[in-house]
Amino acid sequence: MPLVEKKILLVEDDPKLRYVLQTLLEQRGCKLKVCEDAKCVRELDGEHTFDTAIVDVRLPLELGTDLARFLSQKYANLKIVFITGYDNLERFEHRLDGASLLVKPFDFETLWNLI
Repeated sequence: MPLVEKKILLVEDDPKLRYVLQTLLEQRGCKLKVCEDAKCVRELDGEHTFDTAIVDVRLPLELGTDLARFLSQKYANLKIVFITGYDNLERFEHRLDGASLLVKPFDFETLWNLI
């Protein structure tokens, strides 16, 4: 499937980064659902489907790694890309389950190549 047909769930609590990523992904032709927190994601109805979820590791109220586990159960074959501003990741590494991880700030092209 070409990247421009990708359906992406973007979960990022920082409004500036969320806006930038949303804009860049939409310019590449991606179909997006954007959420600022785990509550928004958990309230999504069954009509949404996604190829990739871009999830901040540290979200208000819930770790992104826990949210990713929920998403993986709900959406078969979902690719997860974690993003984080924390460079001390030892306490999270065991929770990544083979997902990709980018440390902020990151180059958009690097993210694009992971999608």
